[in-house]
Amino acid sequence: MHPLVAIVCISFLVSLIVTLLYRLLTNQSEMRELKQRLKDYQKEIKEHKNDPKKMMELQKKMMELNMKYFVKSMKPTLISFLPIILILGWMGNHFGYEPLWVGKEFTLSAYFNGIDVVELGVPEGSALKLLSDAVQNVSNGKAAWRLVADEPGEYVVELKYDGESYLKKIIVANEFRYVQPQEKIKNKKLTLIELSNKKLKLLNIFGLKLGWLGSYIIFSLVFSFVLRKLLKVS
Repeated sequence: MHPLVAIVCISFLVSLIVTLLYRLLTNQSEMRELKQRLKDYQKEIKEHKNDPKKMMELQKKMMELNMKYFVKSMKPTLISFLPIILILGWMGNHFGYEPLWVGKEFTLSAYFNGIDVVELGVPEGSALKLLSDAVQNVSNGKAAWRLVADEPGEYVVELKYDGESYLKKIIVANEFRYVQPQEKIKNKKLTLIELSNKKLKLLNIFGLKLGWLGSYIIFSLVFSFVLRKLLKVS
């Protein structure tokens, strides 16, 4: 499934569940009454715009009513908070970047402390090929290699440095699959491995390119608004 389609589906399902929770866990007649009273106060404030004392009095009452409305809406919000955080975490891990595409060159960079020379080994006979020298000098703590794969798959490369080695998994795909581009290493010599996955942009709104989070927020707001209207939720 394309990430944009997946995010639309997830946004709709989450919005539907949250809306239903809100409807079930709040007294809707009371919530509608509070909303109406808030609207009435807004009208009164406009009518008394030339009377600062009266306006202050009405604004105070409106703030108290707003707080009451907020407190009553907190229960469904708190219940849905943890599942939404878990879903957002999952989405961040799966929709944050583009894959390393089959047939397209990419870069693997490694960062070191106190290392001058490092070698990258790729599986012999595999579709993953090195486009630069396997042995690289470390410059300013960094070494980088250009690679390409002619077939999709999971590949394991080996970084060899100062008598040590580290295995790194790479996914090259023709679908939306990838490993996290940045991997921090708890090692005094090797500190970070970074792949050149581009950040995934899903929506272009008047030149503003949005990733998974911005897209999710927009779709969630739209679905929440529509569902609240359809289900008559205040």
